[in-house]
Amino acid sequence: MMHTTRSIHRLALSLVAPLALAATACAQSAISDIKVDNTPLPPTTTTYAPIVDKVSPCVVTISTTKNVRLSDNPYARDPFFRRFFGIPEEEEDSADRTPRRNQPRAGSDKPRKQASGLGSGVIVTPEGHILTNNHVIDGADDIVVTLGNEKREYKATKVGGDPDADIAVLKIDGEKFPAITFTDSDKLRIGDVVLAVGNPFGLTRSVSAGIVSSTGRGNMSGMRMAVYENYIQTDASINPGNSGGALVDIEGRLVGINTSIFSRSGGNEGIGFAVPSNLARGIMESILKHGRVVRGFLGIGLQDVDENVAEKLKYKGSTGAVVTQIEPKSPAEKAGLRLGDVVVEVEGHKVQDGRDLQLYVASLNPGAKVAVKVSRDGQEKSFNVELAERRPARPLASGAAPSKPDPDPDVLDGVTVSDLDAQTRKEFNVAEDVKGALVTRIDADSPSAEAGIKVGDVIQEIDRQPVTDAGQAVQLSEKMKTEKKVLLLVSSKGASRFVTIERKD
Repeated sequence: MMHTTRSIHRLALSLVAPLALAATACAQSAISDIKVDNTPLPPTTTTYAPIVDKVSPCVVTISTTKNVRLSDNPYARDPFFRRFFGIPEEEEDSADRTPRRNQPRAGSDKPRKQASGLGSGVIVTPEGHILTNNHVIDGADDIVVTLGNEKREYKATKVGGDPDADIAVLKIDGEKFPAITFTDSDKLRIGDVVLAVGNPFGLTRSVSAGIVSSTGRGNMSGMRMAVYENYIQTDASINPGNSGGALVDIEGRLVGINTSIFSRSGGNEGIGFAVPSNLARGIMESILKHGRVVRGFLGIGLQDVDENVAEKLKYKGSTGAVVTQIEPKSPAEKAGLRLGDVVVEVEGHKVQDGRDLQLYVASLNPGAKVAVKVSRDGQEKSFNVELAERRPARPLASGAAPSKPDPDPDVLDGVTVSDLDAQTRKEFNVAEDVKGALVTRIDADSPSAEAGIKVGDVIQEIDRQPVTDAGQAVQLSEKMKTEKKVLLLVSSKGASRFVTIERKD
């Protein structure tokens, strides 16, 4: 037995040794393929205080007031709306503790000045020009800007606004103001550190830190916040009151204007969005130069390239934008573009998709002659296109957005319309055979809103007279100034209906 045991032991050793050597060889081979870097990490920033000290004087609080009738405003019954804007709670019945929603307060039919909102802004010139979101000051009768810890207050005037990108420019008068420094937002990288500076919930000089989560965001999960969307996404906390505030890089330079959040709870969930500083700056410069935002216009409807469409169009690329509509007499038609062309390049800019093409063309000046490259049936073709100016939306009635309350408001006040073109038809899903003026904005407390008119509706007739475009709608509405009631024919989601608009007394 002893001999047998030693034999087994020697056999075991004879097997183990080669296996051990083989395992060692494999381990050495595997380790040699792994990248290892044991150099110490470089020194990191332990405080953002110097950046905050640099930026904070440039970030202001914006408070607005608006004359409203609480009984006419549907949002005034919303408890969250009332708490958020400081509107007193509705009276309750002492017996069942239910709100008296159908019993107006004494004097509630008279206009009352109520706190309409609280937001942020960024001083961008020493002369006192301020960038903010258009939705922060939209419809305000009075705008007050508060600066610094000493809380100096200035009455601000609205120089101009751009609802299509949610940017507005304000002006305050006074001494030389601290102005923020811009930087090229196109050079932002995913992972760059950014700070959001603003006044969330009215808490002034609040700062949150995060990173750039993504760039070039638009139409997230079907959520449409503006016509021109090219957002910076960040996980820096953005909450109500941050709108219009600064998003800055690690050097304290402006890279974006904080504008919105994506949230299922209504609070911050780590997904915030900012308008890039390049876009905001271009809008501001256009407003200061022209008094309005001037954008280039091709006159085409677009869709993104997908594998099936590319195959049928004999297009071998994966980027670009397919022309799906061409507006009559548009720059695109005059230049010779056709349905099914895939736009791959404009003035040297490589087109990624339809939204990219829309943003790039909008950034160009009307009248500019640009080189457009397309793929047509698999062959590359070039065109010289002279851009037109994109027509802005127009107020349907002269008092649609008055600076002061109109003592004799028109029945159609509070409605803004624009012409129907290839882009707006696609955006609002309006059929080609529908003619009229597209409703692009409507005040919540206007008679038209109460009658059921909504953004995206098409006004086809006013007082039984056909409407072909926004200009004609404005002319017809002017003739209705003295009318107490006006009959509209409105197309909504492919179906037409008559709607009676009654002026408030």
